[in-house]
Amino acid sequence: QQTYTDYIQTDAAINQGNSGGALVHLRGRVVGVNTWIAAPSGGSVGIGFAIPIDNAKKSIADFISKGRVEYGWLGVQISDLAETAPYTGFAKDLKVEGQKGALIVATYKGSPADAAGLLPGDFVLKIDGQDVKSRDNLTQIVGGLAAGSTHAFEVIRYGERQRLSVKIGVRDDKDEVAPSKNLWPGMTVAKLTDELRSAAKVAAGVDGLLVGAVTDPETPAAKAGFQAGDVIVTVNGRSAKNVMDYFRALNDTTKRSVSFVVNRAGKEIAIELAR
Repeated sequence: QQTYTDYIQTDAAINQGNSGGALVHLRGRVVGVNTWIAAPSGGSVGIGFAIPIDNAKKSIADFISKGRVEYGWLGVQISDLAETAPYTGFAKDLKVEGQKGALIVATYKGSPADAAGLLPGDFVLKIDGQDVKSRDNLTQIVGGLAAGSTHAFEVIRYGERQRLSVKIGVRDDKDEVAPSKNLWPGMTVAKLTDELRSAAKVAAGVDGLLVGAVTDPETPAAKAGFQAGDVIVTVNGRSAKNVMDYFRALNDTTKRSVSFVVNRAGKEIAIELAR
């Protein structure tokens, strides 16, 4: 929830009786809408948070004009690229060192992002000229865009800057707009550092990209047979040490599937990931 708005911190007591009430300053003007509280005991003693009134105005206008609130939807899974596990070395491989933005880890087939040509591995820098500072910032920007409106996205793809025109959709019920079976590829990977090698108990001499998580049993990656802890040794017959090569293979639509060789507990297994 906290990724969708930049909350105002308040010491107002917020509980089940007054959440949704007005946060006002000394002159009586509404500056926010009291929303939730982080409380160690579950009561009203803790740190309260309110939606800034500028963020709430769009929702109020939606209620008046449409009878419901509409949030913009892009259809991607995103991450920050901090130089810590599991994304150690990603910025260097993707040639985005020193850049602020958000990495697209996966896309939903049939989503606005997919229709616009956004791809896993794209690093989003700007939207309509506005800098994207982080993953959460991208979520906030997109959430505030009107459904059906078209916007200019600036991304770094394979080390080169590109501009794409993206028509924003409506963020609706997650099970309807983003079923896990449409998430491509449906797994996360990490560069195999010494720390991860030790944690995942990967034998010395085995090198490649570590599968960190398989998102859901219905995703293409899960159905193909990937498991957390697999080490991707090759992708489409090429070494899988560089993250950029991994994303290039995922995005190569000239092939109906992506072929992998993974090392699982010392045994090499061939896996075909169907598009």
